[in-house]
Amino acid sequence: MRSIEARRRTLAGLWLLDHGLRARGFDDGALARLGFSADGRPEIDGGPPFNISHSEALVACAIAPEGAAIGLDVEARRPRSPTRLARLLSGDERTVALAEPPRFFDYWCAREATVKASGRVGLARIKALTLHADHARLDGRDWPLRRLELAAGYAACLASDRPIGDIDLVAL
Repeated sequence: MRSIEARRRTLAGLWLLDHGLRARGFDDGALARLGFSADGRPEIDGGPPFNISHSEALVACAIAPEGAAIGLDVEARRPRSPTRLARLLSGDERTVALAEPPRFFDYWCAREATVKASGRVGLARIKALTLHADHARLDGRDWPLRRLELAAGYAACLASDRPIGDIDLVAL
């Protein structure tokens, strides 16, 4: 990571992950088993799937049930050029984002969370998916979505390869 602030936010995400693992009964050494899968995703040997995201002052961590794919994205709703950003969206999303620029981040989080859940990230994949109200379509399959209200001034979304049930939000 290029910036010291990004490294600090990543460490905060790992701290959240550690607390989440302990709350679910994993041993104190679970985080020591952190590594990378064959496709480059962070994983914990013998642990559940997880995803960490951060933007400005917000850091979040999602832990999924064993075997589920999970993607999480959070974004600060910062001022940006709506025309420049809208080109990354399609159809109705673009129209709404041009009329209401802060809504861009809702769409972006849903797209980013989906590609993170799929395990293969990249701008081309973000642009290739089709976004619906409660799911995204990517790689010929549906990815359920859950928009989250984590903090004022931020957009957040969770994506999975399975229906998303109850979510426990914990503030530490």
